[in-house]
Amino acid sequence: LLPRTASMTPEQLTTELHRLIPLTAAMQVEVVDLRPESLILQAPLDANRNHAGNAFAGSLYALASIAGWAFLYQLTQRESVPAELVLADGRIRYRRPVRKTLFAQVLLPSDEQQRFLASLIGGHRTRLRLDVGVPDLEQPAALFQGLYVAVPAALPTA
Repeated sequence: LLPRTASMTPEQLTTELHRLIPLTAAMQVEVVDLRPESLILQAPLDANRNHAGNAFAGSLYALASIAGWAFLYQLTQRESVPAELVLADGRIRYRRPVRKTLFAQVLLPSDEQQRFLASLIGGHRTRLRLDVGVPDLEQPAALFQGLYVAVPAALPTA
C-alpha cells in the first residue's frame, strides 16, 4: 500500500464533516470516538427531534449514513488513497424511539479495510456494505445497512 499519513483526530474529522457535508453542522454532529477499526458519531436530541420529542427518523438515517461515509473518508485519507465516496444504497430498520443523544457506530475490521484499499489502489471501483448501529443505552434503536461505492480519484466518476 501507499505510505500512510497521520491519522485524523476526532476533532479534525468533525471539522472536515462540517466543511464537506454542511448538514452535519446543522445537526451538530461530532465524532466522539475514532479508532483504526471503528468510529462513533453523536448528535444532540434538541437539534434532531421530531414533534413528539423523540429523535427524528431522518436524522437517525442521516447520522448512520454519514458514519459509514466518514469512516471510509478518514480511512482513505489516512492511507493516502484518494477516492470519491458515495452512498449507493441505504436501508434502515427502526426498532425503538431514541429519547436522548443520538449515536451511530460503525466497525470495519482491518482485513476488510485492506481488501477495500487494495481494490482502490488497483484502480477499481469498489463497493462495500457497512452495518451501522444506532444504539440507545447500549440497545439497538435502529440498524442501518449502507452500500458505499468508492471510485479511485484518477478514474472518472461518471
